[in-house]
Amino acid sequence: MNIVKHSDGLVIGSYKHVIVDVLRGSPGVEALEHVIERTRQVAKAYPNGQAILNILESSAFLPTPQERKTLGAKIKELESTTKATNMLIIEAKGFGAVAFRAVIAGLSFLAGNAQKVYASVDDAVAAVAKDLPVAEKANFVKELGELVQAVRKA
Repeated sequence: MNIVKHSDGLVIGSYKHVIVDVLRGSPGVEALEHVIERTRQVAKAYPNGQAILNILESSAFLPTPQERKTLGAKIKELESTTKATNMLIIEAKGFGAVAFRAVIAGLSFLAGNAQKVYASVDDAVAAVAKDLPVAEKANFVKELGELVQAVRKA
């Protein structure tokens, strides 16, 4: 388990083939570039596939135009070299949260992005673990849950 607090706006953790990032506030371009670099490292270590869980806390801001430009360019670059399943977790509740998740999922689909949108970390973790052999699944889910908790505390 590897955890890095990059800034007040971003904490990144990784465990095996999974990267977990928690966004609080505005992460900044440098922090987003760090996520991309960590993704490259995990992709090199696990060439058969990776999962990225992006957790947006209620304090997360929409990225600035410069952050969107940087992130868009880096994602395009990564798409040719990684096999990542990108998951966005928006944990807010209520009708507004459901609508926001639906809008994000729709925009991702229209953009040709394979990003999946979830309402909870538990749902996303279950999706990551679904293809694991039964003997490995329980331990993996437990350890990934511990990583998410550690990243949130950092």
